[in-house]
Amino acid sequence: MRPLWPGSRLPPLIDRWLDQDAPDFVFLKINGFWFNYESVPLRLERRMGVVGRSVARVGKRSGEIGWVSRRRAFRVLRRGLLRVFGGDTYFTPEQVVERMEQCIRQLLRKEDVLLVVRGTDGRSHAELPRRSARAYALRHRQVNDALRHVCEELHVPYLGGEEMLDKRQMTERLGADRFHRGDEGHRVAGEEEAEAFLRLWRTSTATGHRTEKDGTSGRTE
Repeated sequence: MRPLWPGSRLPPLIDRWLDQDAPDFVFLKINGFWFNYESVPLRLERRMGVVGRSVARVGKRSGEIGWVSRRRAFRVLRRGLLRVFGGDTYFTPEQVVERMEQCIRQLLRKEDVLLVVRGTDGRSHAELPRRSARAYALRHRQVNDALRHVCEELHVPYLGGEEMLDKRQMTERLGADRFHRGDEGHRVAGEEEAEAFLRLWRTSTATGHRTEKDGTSGRTE
């Protein structure tokens, strides 16, 4: 399990992790937080300099406290602040697509690695102000369409990315913070991901793509 942040330091890290761990499977999760979470504290920090950084620090810490972020009042307050001030995302869709395509191609250079990529779902879309929701949907579609095209070109399974969760689905699949998956959401995603890896494994063994680590061909473990 490796935390990803799509900055300039990620590609060298991926090469190091591949050499260090020598994985058979890699699951690459595109995180909507990178490009689709409009942060009011981040906007204040970028636009107000030193003063904004102090205010932003308090806002960020509040969002990171589990029991605070699970409160409905916190989400209502965030929605109101977004409506008044707006928010900034950490990366643009173009930056995320460029970095993730680079990482996908890096991973595929390791011939024995089987890769599955999962796109983002529209989790908080239904609770955003109208202006933010429109921008969210546009960024969501832009990133997922571009990366699905990349994966199709490279013959890599790409899961999800089409769905924008409505309020009912958010209640069913997400936890109390309405951002991270709950039990049902993990079950649905886990079944999809397991099936994708099993299908990829069966295909690779049938075509003789996989070999044992000791060099014996024609059989896998």
